[in-house]
Amino acid sequence: MKFKILSISLFGIVLLSFSMSFAQDSNQLSAKDSLLYKVIKKLDVEKLLRVQLTDKVRITGIYSEFIGDTLFLIDSLGKRAVPVGSIDIMWKRGRATKTGLLIGSIVGTQVGLIGGYCAAGLMPGDAAVNFLVGTLTGILTGGLIGSAIGAVIKKWHRCFSPPDPEEILPPDYDGRYD
Repeated sequence: MKFKILSISLFGIVLLSFSMSFAQDSNQLSAKDSLLYKVIKKLDVEKLLRVQLTDKVRITGIYSEFIGDTLFLIDSLGKRAVPVGSIDIMWKRGRATKTGLLIGSIVGTQVGLIGGYCAAGLMPGDAAVNFLVGTLTGILTGGLIGSAIGAVIKKWHRCFSPPDPEEILPPDYDGRYD
């Protein structure tokens, strides 16, 4: 009799722990989905999107609408329904303005340092002030030119990704390993 009570108690504990782990998994999925819903609600209609599904299939298309738990994209095959629960990663197409600004500022700093050094030796007045003015002018000019060039260049911006960074593939990944 004691053995039956013990075995029933152990079975109950195992069943309870299994149900608790299942509940935690479903809560994690709903948290992921709720975050994805927030991201999708902020997107502009007719924005070019690329989604990677849980089975590593990628779909690139123009975002047309979001109804219930389904995202609709228009690609070369027509209007495609993508269930939100199957989305692992999402990118939106944008511009590389910030990247251009950063690279332009770095290059501008180098050019500005050289220009500041030359200005310090050639221009009348305090050499330190001339050096500082030349360097700042190079940074600002390089940043301006870099951001203007970056505004022309298109870039994929990841707007949603899973918590595990090892599962993320680059947006231009075509399935081949070099």
